[in-house]
This record gives sequence, C-alpha cells and structure tokens, in this order.
Amino acid sequence: MRGAPSRFIRATFYLTLAVVSLSCVLFIADQISTDIARYVKENDTAALTLHNQLQAHGAAIDEAVKKKDADDLLALQNSQPALQIKEELQKFATNTTASFSRMYRASAGSRVCSALARSAARTSRRAI
Repeated sequence: MRGAPSRFIRATFYLTLAVVSLSCVLFIADQISTDIARYVKENDTAALTLHNQLQAHGAAIDEAVKKKDADDLLALQNSQPALQIKEELQKFATNTTASFSRMYRASAGSRVCSALARSAARTSRRAI
C-alpha cells in the first residue's frame, strides 16, 4: 500500500508531461497550418494574376508574330509586362516552396505527436 501513492504521483507526472508536450506540438502544428493556408491563398491570387498577364502577353506576342516584326518580339522579351510576369512567377515559386516546407514540417510534427502519445500511454501503464 505504501508504494501506491508514489506510483500514482509518477503516473500523474508522466501524463502531465505528455499533455504539455502534446499541447506544444499542437500549437506548433496550428501555426504551421495557418502559414500553409496563407501561402495557398497568396498562390491562388498569384495564379489568377499570372493567368491574366500571360493571356495578355501571349496576345501581344501573337500580334508581333503576325506582323513578322522581329524588333517587336525582342522588345516584348524585356517589356514591363514580361518583367511583371517574371516577378509574379518568382513570388509563386517562393510561396510554393515555403508551403511545401511547412507541410513537410507538419507531417514530421504529427509523427512526433503520435510517438509521444504512444510513449506516454506505455509509461503511464507501467507506472500504475
């Protein structure tokens, strides 16, 4: 009977440690999820913008090709719309890379979280 209270105290300690650890992991996962949602929203907007810019720029290229004007084609390569498209593509690629990185971290965090939960369950069963 003397060892029972110390076993319960130990079990309570391990369970508390597991709950606090899992809470921290879930908080981090929530932050990562929020970041991913923000990147996806930015990429949705960027994709629509890129689509519109590319259609307009494609029409300008088609006109230059129809006119068979090489100078116009060269001018279109470094025109303001072309530079805007390049800039928008860079933002899109950066957001895609960042969201992939966040998703990878979230996946790793969920594996850690499940491992902590299994470990806490085994430890609390042994302590009781």
